Amino acid sequence: MRTLFLAAVLLAQACTGRPPPDAHALVEEAAGKIERHAYYADRVDWKQALAQAKLQVRDPQAFDEAHSAISGMLRQLRDGHSFLLRPDRTKAIFENKAVDDIAIDTRDLGDVFVVAVPTFVGTQAVREQEYSTRLHSAFERNGNPPRCGWVVDLREDRGGNMFPMLAGLAPLIGTGDLGKFVDRSGREKPWPVRRIYVDARMDISAFEAPDLRSARVAVITGRNTMSSGEAVAIAFRGRANTRSFGEPTAGKSTGNEGFELGDGSMMLITTVLMADRNGVRFGRPIEPDESADARIGKGIEDDAALASAVRWLRAGCGGK
Repeated sequence: MRTLFLAAVLLAQACTGRPPPDAHALVEEAAGKIERHAYYADRVDWKQALAQAKLQVRDPQAFDEAHSAISGMLRQLRDGHSFLLRPDRTKAIFENKAVDDIAIDTRDLGDVFVVAVPTFVGTQAVREQEYSTRLHSAFERNGNPPRCGWVVDLREDRGGNMFPMLAGLAPLIGTGDLGKFVDRSGREKPWPVRRIYVDARMDISAFEAPDLRSARVAVITGRNTMSSGEAVAIAFRGRANTRSFGEPTAGKSTGNEGFELGDGSMMLITTVLMADRNGVRFGRPIEPDESADARIGKGIEDDAALASAVRWLRAGCGGK
């Protein structure tokens, strides 16, 4: 079995190793899996959807047409999150071990430290561990945390694999149950945050230090905060000494499960909603506690959301 975490959560079904089906059979296979597993499957007339999709495939070997037809069926779910990865893209994600594209941007304001959490796509343990380690290193600071607190900037976190993000943020939020997935029957599954440590062979105790779980934290979100980025925003909801700023998120606060098709392509189907640690369910944009223009500026003076976050942090510690 291959496991893929992408766009919040993806649990890829086992590859059967069977030869590729013809294009019409691929469409039928996809329709059956979407109908069985999609959170919003009841929004679609599947008999009609399948018939229309098969009409788009003129030749049994026209796999590009089949992929387009499958993407069309996924769009009919209207969840804004389900999509298709074609075989070459699926293979590239599974095999990517590169780490030279992982960078964590930080800004030291003296009494406030800003950490921007970037998008991360990958399934290889070496990539996951490198991302988590680099993000975690932003909180070490030689035992000298900022006097007024931390800003976690999620404005350019467009998603990917959520668990390395949460692992790297462990000093602020710990490694407990930080949220939940809720399936269409209403069953809840806590986020398996500790799983990333097991999969990547990382030392949990090392990542929980320094212990900053009582520190003041300002979280900034915007329209580009998507999917796993929204999962991170949700993980901070219910945390003490925390306030959020900026604009509502993209509204992809759902979990996708990966279903491999016979030709090696993979459907990422929304199968669950996200919920916070208190059970509040989403599947919609996440509203910040305090609204502010979320456009990123070069400095605090032209970055309204960051300025609001820093003012709140400084007000809590007697700073200016």
